[in-house]
Amino acid sequence: MISIIAAAWFAISAWASANWLRAIRTPLAARLVWTLGVAALIIHLLLAFQVVHAWDHAAAERAVARQTYERTGLEWGGGIYINYAFAGIWLLDSAFWWLARRRYESRELLFDGAVQLMFLFMFVNATIIFGADHARVPGAVLCGLGTAGWVAWARRRSTRRLEVHSNNRNNVRGCSKRGQTP
Repeated sequence: MISIIAAAWFAISAWASANWLRAIRTPLAARLVWTLGVAALIIHLLLAFQVVHAWDHAAAERAVARQTYERTGLEWGGGIYINYAFAGIWLLDSAFWWLARRRYESRELLFDGAVQLMFLFMFVNATIIFGADHARVPGAVLCGLGTAGWVAWARRRSTRRLEVHSNNRNNVRGCSKRGQTP
């Protein structure tokens, strides 16, 4: 049971760490940690199915429905499918970063923010809403750190893009004054 919980905490910590590694401009380390995070999440899911649910999907769905009812008053087991989708999205996102690094690192800030917001939603639910009482404070800290790391990265990226745009405009003006093309 401890390995299930450890894998989940590793995944959340990897998300927060990868965001800070992006912010301090160490993209290779960020990509490696990001990938280790999704690996930990998949290990967490597999261990939970093996150890807790004995590979019985219906039992897992009932357990999710029970937990959802205890926390929200809504008896719904669909959260298990949200977890599957989250693991799949993280896996695809990680693969995209490895297979198309430049495109990944230059993707729209709004899209990247939407991905990060989904991660934050999942981790808040995992640690604060559905987590054990002792997991709430560390969960809130990691969620805050991961979000702050992404905001720091997004600000740096926005500033860098403005500088590049400004330099490009200055180059065009300088060339047109000299009768050259940029």
